[in-house]
Amino acid sequence: VLFRSVPLRTGQTPLEFAQTVAGRVPSLETEVNRAAQLYAQVAYGQRTPTGDHHEVLERLWRRLDDALRG
Repeated sequence: VLFRSVPLRTGQTPLEFAQTVAGRVPSLETEVNRAAQLYAQVAYGQRTPTGDHHEVLERLWRRLDDALRG
């Protein structure tokens, strides 16, 4: 629901999108920015995801779920 309400602009980078999301939900800023950094490393740097990537994404998912449940 949250991400559907945040428009993704043409040409917007993962980090720019993360800033937009963090502007909507400031309490998630750290996790959203870290997830965007990791995404960029994998997508554009052709790096293999590590355990750290999974931990960051799981933490972000839990925080998003909590935020959406209110």
